[in-house]
Amino acid sequence: MQFVKDDMAGKKTDSSKQRPPKPAINEADFQASIITRLREALPLLPSDIRAERYLHLKLGHHEVTVNGLSEQKKGLKGRSDVVVFRDDKPLLLAELKAPNVPITDEDVAQGLSYARLHQPMVPLVLVTNGDQESTRLVLTYDGSLLSHDRTDSDGLNKILSAASALAASSVDSAIRGLLGSEPAVWKEIINKWNLEEISRRKGALGDFRRAIAENFQIPREAVGVVNGMLNKGAKVVVLHGPPLSGVTCAMAQMVEALTFAGCIYIDSRNAGDILQFIAGRLSRELSIGISRDDVRQWLITGQSLSGLTLLIDSAPSSGLEELLQLAEANSLHLVFGMDSWSFESLRMLPGRAEETTLGRLAEEVVLTELSAGEFEIACKLLFNSSNAVFLPGAELVPDLRSPRHLRIVASQVPPNAPRQIRKTESGDEYITSNALPPIPGVKMLERASMLFGADAKLKHDLSRLASAFLTDVEENGSDKNRMVETYGVPSVDPDILERALGEQRIERLSKQGMIHWSDTRTLGPRLVLRFPELLAHHVSLHWTTALRSADDEMILVVLNRILQHSHIVPYGDLCAAAAIIRIDNDQRLALIFEALTEYLPEESWLREGAVIELLAKDKKGIRLHFGEGMNERIPGDMQPWLVLSHLSAFPADFGDDGASVNMKIFAKLGNHEDLIYRPSPSNFAEFPGLHSHEVPGIGSLLCPSSGIVEPIMQAMYSHASWRPKEFEQLVGYALDEELVFLAWRLKTVASIVKTSTDSQISDVAFRMDQILGEWWNRMINTSIPKEEALPDKS
Repeated sequence: MQFVKDDMAGKKTDSSKQRPPKPAINEADFQASIITRLREALPLLPSDIRAERYLHLKLGHHEVTVNGLSEQKKGLKGRSDVVVFRDDKPLLLAELKAPNVPITDEDVAQGLSYARLHQPMVPLVLVTNGDQESTRLVLTYDGSLLSHDRTDSDGLNKILSAASALAASSVDSAIRGLLGSEPAVWKEIINKWNLEEISRRKGALGDFRRAIAENFQIPREAVGVVNGMLNKGAKVVVLHGPPLSGVTCAMAQMVEALTFAGCIYIDSRNAGDILQFIAGRLSRELSIGISRDDVRQWLITGQSLSGLTLLIDSAPSSGLEELLQLAEANSLHLVFGMDSWSFESLRMLPGRAEETTLGRLAEEVVLTELSAGEFEIACKLLFNSSNAVFLPGAELVPDLRSPRHLRIVASQVPPNAPRQIRKTESGDEYITSNALPPIPGVKMLERASMLFGADAKLKHDLSRLASAFLTDVEENGSDKNRMVETYGVPSVDPDILERALGEQRIERLSKQGMIHWSDTRTLGPRLVLRFPELLAHHVSLHWTTALRSADDEMILVVLNRILQHSHIVPYGDLCAAAAIIRIDNDQRLALIFEALTEYLPEESWLREGAVIELLAKDKKGIRLHFGEGMNERIPGDMQPWLVLSHLSAFPADFGDDGASVNMKIFAKLGNHEDLIYRPSPSNFAEFPGLHSHEVPGIGSLLCPSSGIVEPIMQAMYSHASWRPKEFEQLVGYALDEELVFLAWRLKTVASIVKTSTDSQISDVAFRMDQILGEWWNRMINTSIPKEEALPDKS
């Protein structure tokens, strides 16, 4: 069942029982009907008059148009407001009430407010219900009553000449009267406010100074949840999420979603006291003095502001308690948008286990990472605006569900790439598009630093913060409790941080939203680092310095320590790769590449009695105990090869044998039987699952439909796009040597490269895909008994 808001009563009514809309009246019938009623009230009116149903009001800088025939206007039925013109000049504002409806002083005051604010001003106000005895005719400029016999031509001319006598105080009174009683006026004003405020926060996709990206607005499901809560009578709702999770975007979407009543979007960071902000803005834009008490009184008395919702972006710096009291008294609804840490700090009294008023009243909605449906919409937006598509496997990458990461990726896509339908040599058709690698690469860390941490003083503070974090890792990294408690939520010991930064820097980073306090089960209070990618970037800079300053005998010792610590540092594999790629000493680089390539993961076995602890961001202490008969092989540490996978995404020089360094890495790592993959930290319920096929005589093979989930496969894709001839050579090498795992990875890559916008590259990929498909058909059919043979499909 749907509900709509009744402006007068502020109650929910069943929309299915409302009357169907009346058919629109044509202009001729309208004129005849209105003028007939006017002449019933004022028989001496001249014949050369016409009526206009729209009232054009001037409120300071705002021009508001009110439909005088609207049944929703002021919530009063059986009443129409029209302006009567003579010689194209406004003559009379008429309030035509239904027969037998008494005329009140309030009706006259309302008419005077309209007349004084109309552009141009209307000199006369008529309020009539069809009964000449009760009909009132008043002068607009002083509100005095006129006799009906002054409405002939001579009398009207005298009245028109005196219209300029309207005093400024009358305008002030008219504006106050309308704001206090007329919903249509308020609605028009706040709609313009909302449009202006949201426009100020909009910018280009790559302009991260603006919270809202134009042409890349992903409809958030949380908006519907908030809307539903308000519809059910919620007084206060708090929408919160991690930093840069899209709270502001969702608040802007709520402006359009809250159609049943008026709403005002306010960025509280620039507003201070909310009621004073509204009063000040009204005063500036309407050119009259509106006080904070005026706004408060309008809210308390309801009338025009019945059902108003304030959408407050960020927690207000003052006046919060009063707003909450007004909400509790049903004078308004409140929706706050803020980050989760701010909400946690506001919902409880400091140092006490007692809720604040906000904590008691608020219904909370958590703005989580993008759902599967929201991510699908984001992908469509990218395709429609930039002809860009993520490579298969993107749905398995948690980073892409983060709005800030997704916007970083989207901002680097060239706009308006041509979309073409092409054919291969064999006649197969395909559509060209910009391909977006799904797995974050080394450049992501630097890009994030440029966007979110470019201030010189902040850079220095973050560098010191990264140094303190590494000290904590060095001293406590082997502590099992630390690994569990800080998994996916990087934090640092406050004592170590205070020694490294001092109280002033800590306070500065806290005010900038870079760190916040948190309590843990086993480690006690810690300072959480809220932007892991910024921490990782500055850690990588420290590691680059360490690698450059180490002598030749110590370089591998330093490298091993970096690899060990990279398990704990957020984006540790990217961080280590970024540190290495900056080294400009070719001899040292060659030594590092050789050490990483020669590394071989040592497998282990989980047998009876073994206990492992699952690492999740939200659930701690989940242990698996292995019972009798268990004998499960566990792949070795993949971190060195993950680092090497990221490094292989950069084109390297050719070796003495004519093959590039990239080719040697692909040949070695690409034929490993286990996935060279480490899932990003996620919540327990969101652990990724990968589908694989068991092939007798070969082993477990990742299903090709999974797409690109390994950094090494993404590097192969990039290399095939740069050097298609080398990709062809790599396929030939894999098939000649019967390297099944390398051939399987190359088959997945070839099937994706086929859609390249470069016809030369796509032609090579089509041929390699066909060759690999035929080879795999033979391989599978010879590996499986004839009666179990798979269908002849590539």
